[in-house]
Amino acid sequence: MINKVRIMIYGDDIDKLSEFWIFNFNAEVIETIDLPGGYINKVIALSPTLELSLFNKEFIKKYSPEVLDAVPSLMLYTNEFDELHNRIKTASDT
Repeated sequence: MINKVRIMIYGDDIDKLSEFWIFNFNAEVIETIDLPGGYINKVIALSPTLELSLFNKEFIKKYSPEVLDAVPSLMLYTNEFDELHNRIKTASDT
């Protein structure tokens, strides 16, 4: 039985990416992992059963180039859509 999901997300600026999830979704950084080449991986929890593992694109390009273009499509559900939409400064019109 699956009891937790962790999705890998690749970005150019891991700190900025984690701040987006923390500010807009009240996520929490639960782990920071040092990687080869001076890179880091940040794991953030959106809920007790959903985590995002954030990697720098350059790290993925160097160490796992076969997955670099495998971009996930995330669907998140909420009962507070308007509040969440208003909180995200870069959200488009609905």
